Amino acid sequence: MSSRTLIADGLWYCLCPLYKQVPLRWSSFPWRRPNQHHGDAVFKERCSAARSFSSTSQETLLSTEQISNYFADNGASAERNRGDLLREIELAVSRNNPKKPISKETFKQFTEIHPSFRKLHSHEVIENMLRKTAECSPNYRLTMKLMRELIRRRGCDPQTWHYTVMISANADALMGSPRHVRKLLNEMQEYNIPIDSATLHAALRVLAIHPDYILRQNILHILRDRWLTISPEGWHNVVAGLIREGQYEMVLDHLSRMQAQHIPIEPWLYSLFIYNLCNAEEYDMVLELMVSWTNSGNELSPNLWFHVLVGASEAFHEKCVTYVWKRRVQQGLINPPYGVFNNILIMTSRTGNTWLAREVFRVMRERKAIFLLEDYLCLIDTFLAADDLESALRILCPAQKATFKLDETATRSIVTYCIEKNIPPRNIWATLVKLKVKDFQNVPLAAANAVIEIAVHHKTMTVALEFYKALTEVFGHRPAATTFNTLIHGCRVTSSHKLANFFVQEMVHLDIFPDRMTYEHLILLCVDAGRFREAHRYFVEMMESGFSLTPISKIHVRTKCFDSEDKYAKILQYDANIRKPIARCPGS
Repeated sequence: MSSRTLIADGLWYCLCPLYKQVPLRWSSFPWRRPNQHHGDAVFKERCSAARSFSSTSQETLLSTEQISNYFADNGASAERNRGDLLREIELAVSRNNPKKPISKETFKQFTEIHPSFRKLHSHEVIENMLRKTAECSPNYRLTMKLMRELIRRRGCDPQTWHYTVMISANADALMGSPRHVRKLLNEMQEYNIPIDSATLHAALRVLAIHPDYILRQNILHILRDRWLTISPEGWHNVVAGLIREGQYEMVLDHLSRMQAQHIPIEPWLYSLFIYNLCNAEEYDMVLELMVSWTNSGNELSPNLWFHVLVGASEAFHEKCVTYVWKRRVQQGLINPPYGVFNNILIMTSRTGNTWLAREVFRVMRERKAIFLLEDYLCLIDTFLAADDLESALRILCPAQKATFKLDETATRSIVTYCIEKNIPPRNIWATLVKLKVKDFQNVPLAAANAVIEIAVHHKTMTVALEFYKALTEVFGHRPAATTFNTLIHGCRVTSSHKLANFFVQEMVHLDIFPDRMTYEHLILLCVDAGRFREAHRYFVEMMESGFSLTPISKIHVRTKCFDSEDKYAKILQYDANIRKPIARCPGS
C-alpha cells in the first residue's frame, strides 16, 4: 500500500492544535551533552535561581562571578541542614547583596546528585523520581538536580513531560518564579516541543502561588484558542492567583462562572478568599460568601469562624458579628476571648443592638467572668442608643457592684441623652422611684445626682430642691459633696443666693467637707453677686485646704473685680494666686 502524504491545513490545526510537523532540532538543544560547556552554562543559569523570602516576584540568577567562584574552590563540602542553606541562599543571592559570591557548599546543594544515582544505568528510576516529585509537594532543588543528571549528563532527549515537571517545580514557595515558567514556555516554542494541556495547567498552578497576571492571561488565551478545557484544578488555581493579586471582583466573577458550569468548589478556596477579604476588611463580602456557602450545605473550618469573629469585632461590623454569633457562639461551638467581648460591647454602644449586648453578658456570666465598670457603661450606652432609658437606669443598679464608688462619670451619657431628648426631670425621677419601690433595686446615689443635674440644667431649682429633700426619704442616701456642687452651681445660674446659703448650712449640718468644686462655685457665686468679702473668705479657706481656682475661673474673678472699687475685690484681683502672670521680655 502506498503511503499517503498528510497535509496539515488550517482545519487540521484547528482540530488538532497540538500537532506539529516540524522535526525537533535536538542537535541545537542547549542541554544536550555534545556541547558540554554550553550545557553547563545553561543549567547553572536555571538551577542556581533563588528568590528572597520577602516577595514572590523577586528572583535572581547566579552571575558569572558566582559560578567562577564555585569552580575556583575545590575544597570538600559538608552537609548542612535546610534552614542554614536557605538563609545562606537568601543572603548570597538576594537583590540586597547582588555582588556577594555564593559559596561552593551552597552551590553543590543545588546541583550535585547523590552518587548512588549515577551508578544506575537505567533512566527509569530517575524518571520515576521526577514523576513522584511532580505529584508531591514542589521541590525546585531536587527537580533541577534530577533534570541535570537526566538531560545534561545522560543525554536524554527532553520531552514535554520533562518541561511539565520543571514548570511544576516552580510552585515551590521559596524558589519558584513566574519568570522561570515564561522562559521554559518560550524555550518549548523555540525548539518545537509540544505544549500540552498538562503543561499549561502546571503553569497555572505556579501562577496561583507566584501571581503574574499577564502570563496567566496568555495561558488562558492559549487554552481557549486550542479549544482545551480548563480542569477544575485549573479553575481553582486561576482563582487562587486572582486572590493573591487582590482582584476580588474578578474572583467573584470566576466563582459564579464555576458555579454556572457546575464545577465543584473546594472549601479551601472559599477559606482562602475569606481570609484575604478579612485582611482587606471587606466584611460585607465576607458575610455574603459565608451565607451562600453555608446555605448550600457546606461547612467552614472552626479556625475560619473564629478569625472572622475576631476581625469583624475589631472592624465593628455588626451584621457579620451577629451572624457568626448566632451560628457558632450561641451554639457553644466558639468560646471568644474577653477582647472580642469588649469590641462587641463598644460596637453595640454605637449601634444600639441590645440583643447582642445581652448575649455578651450572658456568655460572660456563664463563664463566671468579672464584670468591669467599662462593660456596664457600654451596656448603658447600648440601651440609650436604642432609646431605652429605663433599662439604662436599671443597669446602674448592678453596675455599682463592679466598683467601689460609682461617680458622676458613669452617668454622663444618661445626662447627655436626657438633655438632648428634652426629657422632663420628673419623669426620670419617677423611673428611679419605681426601681426602688416596686423592683426593690438599690438605686445608686450617682443616678439621683444625675436627675438633680438635669433639673439644674433646665433651671428649675424648685424641682431640684424637691429631689434633694426626697433623696434621703426615698432612696436612703446621704448627700455627698457632688450633690451640693450641682445644687450650688444651679443657684449661681439662677442667682438664688438665699437658696445657696441654705445648701451651705446643710453641708455644715451634715458635716460634709467641701471639695475644690464646692469652693470654686461659692467664690464665683459671691463674685457675681458683688459679695467680695464672702468671696475672699471662701478663697482663703480654699487656699488653706490646698485647692486652687482653674485658669478660666481666675480670669472671671479678675474681670469682675476690675470694675469694682471694693476693698476685698482689689485684694482678690491682685492676689498672687489669681492675678495675671507677669510676662518678662527676653534679656530684660
